[in-house]
Amino acid sequence: MFIGRALRVLVLGTLASVVGCSSGNPPAEEDLAQVSVALKIIPADVGCFALKANPAGAAQPLELDVTVVAGKAAAFTMGGIPQGQVTFSAQAFAGSCPVAASASPTWVSQPTTITVISGVTTPLSVAMTRPGQVAVSVDFATSCPTGQVACTQPDGSTGACQTTSAFQKDPKNCGACGVVCAPGQSCAQGSCTPANGCPSGSFACLKATGALGPCMPTSDLQTDNSNCGSCGKVCGGLSSCVNGACALPNNCPTGQISCLKPTGAFGPCMPASNLQTDSSNCGACGTVCGGISTCQSGACALPNNCPTGQIACLKATGAFGPCMPTSNLQTDSSNCGACGTVCGGISTCQNGACALPNNCPTGQIACLKATGAFGPCMPTSDLQTDKNNCGACGTVCGGISTCQNGACALPNNCPTGQIACLKASGAFGPCMPTSNLQTDKSNCGSCGKVCSSAQSCVSGACK
Repeated sequence: MFIGRALRVLVLGTLASVVGCSSGNPPAEEDLAQVSVALKIIPADVGCFALKANPAGAAQPLELDVTVVAGKAAAFTMGGIPQGQVTFSAQAFAGSCPVAASASPTWVSQPTTITVISGVTTPLSVAMTRPGQVAVSVDFATSCPTGQVACTQPDGSTGACQTTSAFQKDPKNCGACGVVCAPGQSCAQGSCTPANGCPSGSFACLKATGALGPCMPTSDLQTDNSNCGSCGKVCGGLSSCVNGACALPNNCPTGQISCLKPTGAFGPCMPASNLQTDSSNCGACGTVCGGISTCQSGACALPNNCPTGQIACLKATGAFGPCMPTSNLQTDSSNCGACGTVCGGISTCQNGACALPNNCPTGQIACLKATGAFGPCMPTSDLQTDKNNCGACGTVCGGISTCQNGACALPNNCPTGQIACLKASGAFGPCMPTSNLQTDKSNCGSCGKVCSSAQSCVSGACK
């Protein structure tokens, strides 16, 4: 069989009458039997199952090779088996069928001989083991009533039918046919366990030596570091068994706690409220507040011990500055709006934001000069005409352009309907009717557009 799986092999005789066969003649068709094979939950190392039937007096055995799938069940039949004495054996291989002649089986069985009788279902136990391991029998189909099974005895015979519930406590068939509990073990709930002759309410755990320890109350599992909650569960290191679970020790009075120190030892008991302020155990044991941070309300934070409405900001040296009103953050260029926000250059802190200074009266403005200093206050209307601050501080009108209505433009002071064009000298020419642009070879169509000597300006175009 496959250990931990169920392999059932049925040998079914034909329903015809047995007809004798003379020596040397093949058996008649009605004398042949059929084998039905059922495998349940095939092991992971089996891909090919080979069954051999060797009838007495036959020149060679009959063989059936079937490819199976690990983890699945399989069922198949093998026919043409003469009635009478038949010896069965089986092998299983890791690969799929057919396997190489040199392949080694992963499971093997010892030959088993039975008598095939017409019209009779004969139970057959083919015990399979891994090569070199102890053979363990399995549950093979028998003619027992539903819910019962007959196990193969050590002498090869079939035992009496019994209910499957008997496997829960039978040390010779513990959990399944052929599973024999070792000396000193008993069968409990279908598993071999150490014998336990302790009084009710007590039990004995298996020691590392393999021997059973002394009987002890089951309540000891709540506190035994070697058997915490169940036999064999050991609490390692500093942990101890508390209520059947391994935990770090804490024997402080109610409302107090003891935290583990870096040395591995537990510190003194302290009120649990200390976790709100202890920088080495902030909020929980082992949570350390680094640097200059401190533990405040169970969380690491930068210290601030100023009165309500005041604040102390961290200086570049790493020390905290003096307490100051929080309103200072509206004007402090080193802490503008928040601690550490520095206004650079000539900017200042205004209403909690860095900005260029402007202290002129309402309706006036002071623009920054090229020297970096602020110019005199002037009416904001000057931005409409100031070449150096045209429309906004710092917008400079270059060349001969001037600031007109807050935008840089070329000057033109001619009456309506007239225009003055810029001459090559850089000065403006005399005012002239805009209609002249239709015929002026030097300003043909627009100021500065010059026609060649061979061209004339006709309707504002050189031709």
